[in-house]
Amino acid sequence: MTTPQSAPAFSIGDAIAFGWEKFKENIGPLLIAALIVVAVNGFFSLYARTIDSAFGYFVWQVLGWIVGSIIAMGWLRVSLRIVDGETFDINDFFPTGEQLVSYVVASILFGIGVGIGLVFFIIPGVYLAITFGFYGFNVIDKGHAALESLQRSAELTRGRKLDLLFFFLALLALNIAGLLVFIVGVLVTAGISLIALGYVYRALQAAARPSGA
Repeated sequence: MTTPQSAPAFSIGDAIAFGWEKFKENIGPLLIAALIVVAVNGFFSLYARTIDSAFGYFVWQVLGWIVGSIIAMGWLRVSLRIVDGETFDINDFFPTGEQLVSYVVASILFGIGVGIGLVFFIIPGVYLAITFGFYGFNVIDKGHAALESLQRSAELTRGRKLDLLFFFLALLALNIAGLLVFIVGVLVTAGISLIALGYVYRALQAAARPSGA
């Protein structure tokens, strides 16, 4: 007899299939948003080459990182909107100041922890990445502070590490295939992956919810 914790929270095939179906339904808005993001990233990259001073370059890189964080948060919100059957628009890419601070702090802590873990024979880093990898969704979806978002991610992924490892490996293979298809294929596979991540996040939430809640 399987316990709620040992029972599968999601199917990898269902998650990717859901991502594909929802991507097709939202392909126009998603591709437009992706092109805007590519243009913004391209601007930051090209302008950085024109900066002569070390300090100016550093400031520009920090600004670029903050803008990148805002974009990442926007994509997570878009993912949840699609998974929940809601519409999305450009306003979803503008988080509140409190959310941005929480996300940035959590991402720094996440990056430090995973980076240190990767130094120690890689496996600890992979484990930490899986354990705390849903922190961004918790910030966007629940408005959690940095430490709370990491803690909640650990709770959601408890007992699901192997399933999640195979899921992330499947997404990696999918996006490698996208890169091989004239590069632009990754725009499609990235969109599928984004929605599949939101699907899995919702599945983990449902699995963690007490029976009858």
